[in-house]
Amino acid sequence: MVDASVIYANLLGMHHELTLDPALLNRLSAAEAEDLLTLARAANRRQHERLDEAITETLEHLPRLVRIPARKILFK
Repeated sequence: MVDASVIYANLLGMHHELTLDPALLNRLSAAEAEDLLTLARAANRRQHERLDEAITETLEHLPRLVRIPARKILFK
């Protein structure tokens, strides 16, 4: 198990993404905070994966020779 202070620090760093009031985080137990952090990270990872899939699917509509330069232009 990770130190509770590390969990709270990570959650405080994510409170803007989670749209949480930082004061509410102090009311969570260490186990609840760890669960919330795990869920938030998993959701963030899924969101990034889906975004990457959508970008790849969109770029597949372009001719093969244009895909790599298009990706470089879009994501410098």
